[in-house]
Amino acid sequence: MSLRPKIAISSCLLGENIRYNGGHCREDWVFSELSKFVDFVPVCPEFEMGLGVPREEVHLFKVDKDSNEVRLRSKFSKKDLTEEANEVYQKIQERISHEKINGHIFTRKSPTCGTDNVKTITLSDENYVTKSTGLYAQYIMEAMPTLPYIDSGRIKNLELRENFVKKIFSHLRFQELDGSIRELQLFHQMYKYSIMEHNQNNLRLLGAIAANHDKLEAKEVYVKYFNLFMETLDILPTRKNRLNACFHVFGYFKKDLTSHEKDILIKMMEDYKNGISNYLTVNSFLNILTNTHKKTYLQDQYIFGPYPKDLKLLKNIA
Repeated sequence: MSLRPKIAISSCLLGENIRYNGGHCREDWVFSELSKFVDFVPVCPEFEMGLGVPREEVHLFKVDKDSNEVRLRSKFSKKDLTEEANEVYQKIQERISHEKINGHIFTRKSPTCGTDNVKTITLSDENYVTKSTGLYAQYIMEAMPTLPYIDSGRIKNLELRENFVKKIFSHLRFQELDGSIRELQLFHQMYKYSIMEHNQNNLRLLGAIAANHDKLEAKEVYVKYFNLFMETLDILPTRKNRLNACFHVFGYFKKDLTSHEKDILIKMMEDYKNGISNYLTVNSFLNILTNTHKKTYLQDQYIFGPYPKDLKLLKNIA
């Protein structure tokens, strides 16, 4: 059975004419490509507040320069919408939690769905403008802190896109574990080199949690592991860390390859280190060696298949 993560997403990004002006802001890659591999759960907090389509714009505001509280109001009628918005956000959050979603894609710079850099005015001095997080996005990020998220601006960045997709598939795989320590240890084993690409120190910490030498209850171990696991995947892989993971994988073939074959592989990794070739070249070659030499332990490693290869995400990663 193929894995299909569930992704909550701002409805306008799927081409629904639900924006304040009656239009949409469809994100083409999400609509045309990602949709082949995930199931979407569309949400529009403004529409669900009953504001209609088309509708008066809303914006964020603070009462004065010293205020830390960000609120929401209609742009022209000046009606404060904060309380009713929070009631709607709670209902949406409960609904998408029930759906067991694995990620959320927000609309950039939206007063409700923007993850950051949302224009925020100051009532005592409307020339004093700051930047905030959209109220709905803030609500979801606080209520579901381990949930992978991205906005429609960042998803155009190929490195951030690839990492987001890796996170949503990892999130789903973890959700499907049976709750036993043994299954968690197998999960950790299969993600070993993938985690190494993100942070080697956290790999050791996660290994210690999964080993459960303190004999904690399985539920407690799962929570500790999952929190650190998702936090680790938030750390973008570096060329240095990817190369380190590749050399660890290479160690499995030292007795299988001739000196000439080893030299070729080392040269390939040196080219990657120096920016001459990309990561996909090295990863694919190591995967070929893994299957050719039937390295069962490596065949199960998610460093070679964290998400469906037909998404073609690695080809543009340096």
